[in-house]
Amino acid sequence: NYVVTRYLAEFWNAISNGWFILLALGGLATVHRLQLGWRAAVSFMWIAAVGLGSFAFHATLKFESQMMDELPMIYGTCFFTFFITQTFGDRHKIATAIFLFLYGVAVTAVYLYNRNPVFHEVAYGLLVASNVFLPPLQIRHVRAGLGFGAARAAAVGDGKKRIKGVRLGRAAAPPNPPPTDGLWRLYFWSLSTYLLG
Repeated sequence: NYVVTRYLAEFWNAISNGWFILLALGGLATVHRLQLGWRAAVSFMWIAAVGLGSFAFHATLKFESQMMDELPMIYGTCFFTFFITQTFGDRHKIATAIFLFLYGVAVTAVYLYNRNPVFHEVAYGLLVASNVFLPPLQIRHVRAGLGFGAARAAAVGDGKKRIKGVRLGRAAAPPNPPPTDGLWRLYFWSLSTYLLG
């Protein structure tokens, strides 16, 4: 500790958090270019906040700055999970928001009480798994021509109503599937921020 400079406890760990900020800026640029709205922008701002918190922790190695590093990981990922789940519509919007809010509060309370990093890693890992596996499924639905509204209806339909072009839960592929390159770019920036950050 404090080997490279007396101002930063873990110099290289602190400086490497610049990747979070750079990749978050790349994500924000993609959000702006695709006009994806405030939810996507705030998601990438949370990623930048994690980078700043992690810089603070590795610069000081204090418990308070460790919380500035690890709790925004939970909050930001909860927000990102909410954003991802809303792709299919608003049917469970309030329930999802309440669940993720309570998840964040519960993780915070338990983590501040027991201070066990393994608990944090498991709680965070559950959220990350949902963020890695949901977007490709959603992009596939869009490409198959279900679209956002129809995908939601097919996913949560009560079985009594039929959706035109849907058989056995699958959509007939449209003659010209909608372009999904922008969605894959957004997924790329999101995943690379996590993997490289």
